[in-house]
Amino acid sequence: MNAITPDVPPETSPKEKVRQELRHDLWRFVKLVVLLLVAVVLCRTFVVETWPIQGPSMYPTLHENDRILVFKLPLLLSRLPFLQWLDPVEPGDLIVFETNVVQGRRVPAASDAEAQKLIKRVIAEGPAGATREVVQAGALREAATSPYDVHVLYDHGAVYVNNHRLVEPYLTPQEQQSPDFNEARLKAGQYYVLGDHRSVSKDSRFLGPIPREQVIGEAVFCLWPLHRMGRLG
Repeated sequence: MNAITPDVPPETSPKEKVRQELRHDLWRFVKLVVLLLVAVVLCRTFVVETWPIQGPSMYPTLHENDRILVFKLPLLLSRLPFLQWLDPVEPGDLIVFETNVVQGRRVPAASDAEAQKLIKRVIAEGPAGATREVVQAGALREAATSPYDVHVLYDHGAVYVNNHRLVEPYLTPQEQQSPDFNEARLKAGQYYVLGDHRSVSKDSRFLGPIPREQVIGEAVFCLWPLHRMGRLG
């Protein structure tokens, strides 16, 4: 009676083992790189992004070619139907917004200047409800109990919100004097924004109130240059 000998796979040579290990390590490296790239894209799209400063409109708070960190996540969350009660933007904050977005939809811009992304300081926001505390720019606090529009008056360098003049320590003495006059009434979900270097700034005096859907995020930190690194606000 003949015995049955099971098939035995040929033994892998040392060179082949090395090749298999290299292929395995390479595949693991490729997967790691892809995962990192996806994480970076998701982070930049939905959470936080670095941003270069172009132009002098926020001087002396920010200088041209500064690089800042823009926090997007709170604003994106506030647009969800069940989180619309969130209010991530307050007067005094620095925000980055688009100038060619109307009611959440991108529209053709008449020029390159109208299609750019701008950074400005929030001076006032529209009413958020019947009663809420509004923190005005420069540490001025007032209780807003009216459900009606918020009134903003820019009068020769002085800014008044609901007849209360704002204290703005971030302005240079020269920027507190201006020949401009502007008046606006803010509805819910609108912001009145100004640059700190107001003599050269394109802001709500020219663009009008900025709707919340145009806002990309809040500028929270200056990353560069190192000697001005720190929190913004």
